[in-house]
Amino acid sequence: MSASSVLGDGAATIARRTALLAVGAGTLWLVKRAFTGSKEGASTLPDDDALWTDEFPEDDGNDDLSILPDDDLLEESMSNQIFLETKFIGCVPTHLRKTLFTRLQVKHLKAGETLFRRGDPSDEGLALLIEGRLKVFIHDGTESVHTGNVYVPESVGDFDVVDGHSRSVTLVASQDSKLAILTRESFTSFVREHPITLLEYCTNPLARLWRVSDFALHEVLGLMPEHEDDVCDGTGMSETLKCLFQTHGETRHLPAGMSISMDGFAHLVMEGELTLNSGQIVSIGAFVGCGRMIAGVEAEWAKVGEDGATVIRFSVESLRDICNDFCQLGPEKSLAAEFADLLRTQTAWMCSLVRSFSQLGLIRHWRKAGELVYEADSNCDGAYVVAAGRVRRQVGTYIVWLPVLQLLCY
Repeated sequence: MSASSVLGDGAATIARRTALLAVGAGTLWLVKRAFTGSKEGASTLPDDDALWTDEFPEDDGNDDLSILPDDDLLEESMSNQIFLETKFIGCVPTHLRKTLFTRLQVKHLKAGETLFRRGDPSDEGLALLIEGRLKVFIHDGTESVHTGNVYVPESVGDFDVVDGHSRSVTLVASQDSKLAILTRESFTSFVREHPITLLEYCTNPLARLWRVSDFALHEVLGLMPEHEDDVCDGTGMSETLKCLFQTHGETRHLPAGMSISMDGFAHLVMEGELTLNSGQIVSIGAFVGCGRMIAGVEAEWAKVGEDGATVIRFSVESLRDICNDFCQLGPEKSLAAEFADLLRTQTAWMCSLVRSFSQLGLIRHWRKAGELVYEADSNCDGAYVVAAGRVRRQVGTYIVWLPVLQLLCY
């Protein structure tokens, strides 16, 4: 099927700059479902062992992993737009970047070497591609299929550092490559010291990735079941942190049988019980709706139990206010660390869906302003969903702008 059969003769689709683009200003982020694998064509390997043959040799044990030692390299990193366009570093305030860059490590891969394999632990954490290119392989039963590539300045392992899940895909260098590594241990220690960076990371690039994954899987492909209940346990929370939630949230006393919408808010149950749409009953100490609130998507309803309930209702802005309080607490580092650990637990709800997205061979493509996405009469090699930015679709003299979460070609 050609693009013209969908858009009409003379159709062209062009990326355009938008002020609403938060990551990689002036680029369009496209999520593509390739009908034949990657844009360059899929290569299917017969089994996992074949992935580590002469074409993709096993690692030689030399990770070539080193701490950034050079002040010039550190300064270059701080001013390098490649770093600032990556998801996590782009969320770190300027005055904290030097602290973060001192924790980065450099890793060099030769063409054919493996960054990580599916099922590997995620201890090596977040990898930012500085030079080169990586191939992405997904695994379906006994087959390993090349579904796409990672280009500069993309990052991998974005959700793995949040919840510590094992790797869901295999990445192999297709060219000599250079990466900046932020290990999961370094990531965890940094966000525990500066939880505002984790909050901005989750509410901006990761939330956008979740919304795109949800749209592509549910609305476009119709592949996923309904979402799991968005509940996490807060019974072990300290009284001091609980007081901060009370200070920056709103305490509400709810009568028995009342139905409440959680749209735009999350709730901490202080007394009584709530019954969710699924029938699950949550009680004292439960956080409800945090993942949906952080992802910025429509939340569910809940019904108050027969004895009534008392909840603390809070928003993302409430969480930011709590983070600002930590700046004034000085040496009280343990409280900031506790909050960061709680936030990671609250956002874990988003992770499984994004992994399902990555395991299906849905590929990210970047386009700069003015670059062509596809044109009339070209072969249709996949469906595109706009994830950030917007595109201009032109059929003859007719022009229409397509915003985020629009399907371009199918």
